[in-house]
Amino acid sequence: MRRSVSIVGCLGVGAILVACQAATPAPAPSATATPASSASASPASDEPTRTPPPRQSSLSNVAIQNAICAEVYHGGVQGGQCRATNVKVSASNAAWVYARVGVYNAQGQLASDSDLVMLNLTTHEVIGPTNVGFCRAGPGGDNPIAGYGSVPAVVLASLGLSPCTSSTATTSGPPAATSVAAFAATWRAHEMILVITSTGAGHLRYPDLTACPSCSEGTAPAGSIDFMLTSVTNGVAAGRVTASSDLRNWALGLPVQVVLAAGSPGQLLNVKIGGKQLVAFCNGTSAGQCGA
Repeated sequence: MRRSVSIVGCLGVGAILVACQAATPAPAPSATATPASSASASPASDEPTRTPPPRQSSLSNVAIQNAICAEVYHGGVQGGQCRATNVKVSASNAAWVYARVGVYNAQGQLASDSDLVMLNLTTHEVIGPTNVGFCRAGPGGDNPIAGYGSVPAVVLASLGLSPCTSSTATTSGPPAATSVAAFAATWRAHEMILVITSTGAGHLRYPDLTACPSCSEGTAPAGSIDFMLTSVTNGVAAGRVTASSDLRNWALGLPVQVVLAAGSPGQLLNVKIGGKQLVAFCNGTSAGQCGA
């Protein structure tokens, strides 16, 4: 009977419970009692159980698509809507994502080329977009587009990509331009034509999808902008938009940057207007590499 009273006391009063546990061997604590006991026993017990911060891969697929479109098409697109498809997130570094990107018209039809692009969600580095692959085939092997050769091989592998076979031998590119005359040529890309004179005056004709959202690039009415390149620094020519046929696409005064890049073979021209990177342009030395 004395033993029965002892058990009742252990269950009813916390102080007696401690005494009972010290005096009488007890079965192993239950699963529900263990977390409370361990938490009170160790003052730093909250550190090991702290939930780790979520990885960037927790971003939704839609959020990643929107981030890609925002970086590739700064300020929107010329009519239609940007859409990123086939999105992949690197398993080795979730900051790196890969996708196909294009402009779709109001009927959901692709109104541009479907280009490849890589984006670092942390640094906002954009590689591409490109319609000739990240490794452009050349006489001496593969020729990586700007930035691709610096992406770690483990990241590329996790995205189903491979390093270019001759990246170390072909990344030097053409000599850096020292005057606006170095950019003078007729440049083409898809349905766009860009003429730059030796004085730095540029005239770009492009398919105006804003004027006809249901059109494809091949059937849309032509729009145009004029710009003037006024300086060259470290091979990059800079200027401003001086005229625009459709201010909804390109406003007056937007900054313009152009830089030469290596083709396979020949030269390519990279153009950025108002912070938006256009597709690469080809001249007579690089015909067939820009969809023209």
